[in-house]
Amino acid sequence: VIVGLVVIWTVFTSLNPVFVSSSNLVNLLFDCSTVGVIALGIVCVLMVGEIDLSVGSISGFASAMVGTLWVNQGWPVALAILAALAFGALIGALYALLFNR
Repeated sequence: VIVGLVVIWTVFTSLNPVFVSSSNLVNLLFDCSTVGVIALGIVCVLMVGEIDLSVGSISGFASAMVGTLWVNQGWPVALAILAALAFGALIGALYALLFNR
């Protein structure tokens, strides 16, 4: 994986020297942060021996829910986030009831 990242880094830097600028690196880290948070959730599930591929779809739906409630419905951001968290917890509890032995 490290070798692949070095190759990608070298290729993109040779094609565009701005690739290694501080503003571009900050943008790359900012864009990757959401995927990293979702990956942390999936790793926790895999570490306990369960496999649940619904984490990505539920987090995507919760993100869309926050955007819809905030922009289209005029909810305050904090309330929209709390509603999405409650929805995610409800779906998680439902999955736990249905699939745990």
